[in-house]
Formats: sequence, C-alpha cells, structure tokens
Amino acid sequence: MSTSATRIRAGAVALAAAGLLFVAYPALRPWHDEGTIAGATTSMSSTAWVTAHFFAMLGFILVPLGLLALRAALAPTRAEPLALTAAVLAWIGSGLVLPYYGAEELRKEQGHSGGEEDGAGAGQDV
Repeated sequence: MSTSATRIRAGAVALAAAGLLFVAYPALRPWHDEGTIAGATTSMSSTAWVTAHFFAMLGFILVPLGLLALRAALAPTRAEPLALTAAVLAWIGSGLVLPYYGAEELRKEQGHSGGEEDGAGAGQDV
C-alpha cells in the first residue's frame, strides 16, 4: 500500500473518530443548572465533565488531520483547492477553540464556577 493511501485511510479514521468523540461530548457531559453555584460545582467536579471535554478537545485535534487526508485524496481533482481551504480553516478554528477548553479547566482548578462571582472579577466569564 502506498504512503498516500495509508495517509488517506488514517485521515478517514481520524474523521470518523472525531465524529464519535463529538457525539460522546454532549452525551457524557453532566447537565445541571450551571447558573447556580451548586449546579456548576456538581457538573464541573464530576469525572464525566472532564472526560466529555477531553473528548471534545481530541475531536477538534482530529478534524484538521482528517481534512488534510481528504485534501490528499482530492489532489488529482479540481476540488483540491477547496479541500485545502477547508483544512486551513479547520486548523484556524481548532486553534481558536482549544484555548477555551484550557481556560475553562484553569478556571475550574482555581475554584471558580460558572455561577460564582467574586469581588474582583464579579460577572466576568472566561
């Protein structure tokens, strides 16, 4: 099997895995009233919360990899420039979305929940 075919198959697996991870994200995520301190604490302190968000992060990493493989599969066609554009935009989008998950985890580790307000940063959300 050629390297190109191997990369295309790996990219297809990456896209399929990303799809499954994006389905698992809301399915596993705990849903409590996060407008209250008790609800936010209950949701964010669960293992399911961390697992669900980890799945979302992996999904956002796998999508651009899969789209690069799609570009390789479409290389001999007229659609290749469009596939390259999709891959580049996916990289940019992932680069902009992933810091949200990191900031959310950092805020959680510092003891702040979505409904909690402290004196210095009252009403501010990450």
